[in-house]
Amino acid sequence: MFLSTSLSAQETVPVPVRKVVLYKNGMGYFEHLGTVKGQQSVEIVLPSSQLNDVLKSLTVIDLGKGQVAGVTYDSTAPLDRRLSELPIDLNSAQGLVGFLNQIRGAGVEIRTPSGPVSGKLMSAEVKTRSTAPGSTVQIVQIAIFAPSGEVRLVELESVGALRLTDPALASEIARYLDLLDTAHQRDVRRLRIQTVGSGERQLYVSYTSEAPIWKTTYRVVLDPKQKPLLQGWAIVDNTTPMDWVDVTLSLVAGAPISFVQNLSQPLYARRPVVPLPAGVQVTPQIHEGALQLSGGKTSIAGVLNDQSGATVPGATVAVLDEEDNVVRQATTDDKGQYRA
Repeated sequence: MFLSTSLSAQETVPVPVRKVVLYKNGMGYFEHLGTVKGQQSVEIVLPSSQLNDVLKSLTVIDLGKGQVAGVTYDSTAPLDRRLSELPIDLNSAQGLVGFLNQIRGAGVEIRTPSGPVSGKLMSAEVKTRSTAPGSTVQIVQIAIFAPSGEVRLVELESVGALRLTDPALASEIARYLDLLDTAHQRDVRRLRIQTVGSGERQLYVSYTSEAPIWKTTYRVVLDPKQKPLLQGWAIVDNTTPMDWVDVTLSLVAGAPISFVQNLSQPLYARRPVVPLPAGVQVTPQIHEGALQLSGGKTSIAGVLNDQSGATVPGATVAVLDEEDNVVRQATTDDKGQYRA
């Protein structure tokens, strides 16, 4: 199972590359082999351009008695969409004053030279103060509603530190900053593999991905005393974030068929919006009886059938009024028909 998510900090172990096969069509086959213990996770760092190929061809096998629980990778959903999922909106905040006004009502603790001040943040505004004749300076003033009921005014320039006392709000702001940080690292994607088991086990990982085309160069060494020497060199570019140490490298002149699918980009289906009826009834509608039989030339007729659909002859059919009095009565014939 592949899961697109925001990766959290967790202990991971390296899985070095052991085998690389490069093709002439710009594709490469990579094998990793490493050791995991218990429920350790494995993280493979990839360029963003290679993630689609990896998701299409990834194979993970626990060579011991464990199993692979899942694979996660960081999402490429648009930044605006991911930020809109947060309960706070700091995009419109202008500087520190705008940020503080965005979190009005939050519990804060301010460290001042005269001691700490704690309470609910009421507001933050810019004030203009005269320092000398014809000279002014702007200061930021914070209003704090203390638990005692007092409103404390604190100038920001005298504040040594401001701490959010609500862990949930602090976590959301940290997540907001993490999203901004990941937006700056669009060329790097992290693929994390979770394993479940006990003891040390070998974990095998393989995939195909885009790779630079390997190139060849030739030179001839001429020596009048010896036979000519033809020497060929292969030029291989390692553009992966991992070093190739003790790697079995194979260069293939073939060009297998390959294609690209945008599997790492989240897709959203558009659904039609159905408007509510204009005359929506808040309470359920109750209809009164519409059948009224009197002693005039009115009648009711039909065919009486049982649950299997067969007609019921010789049955009595009665029509009752609202007070359960018999108004009309008839008996079905041999074909189940009646008229009252």
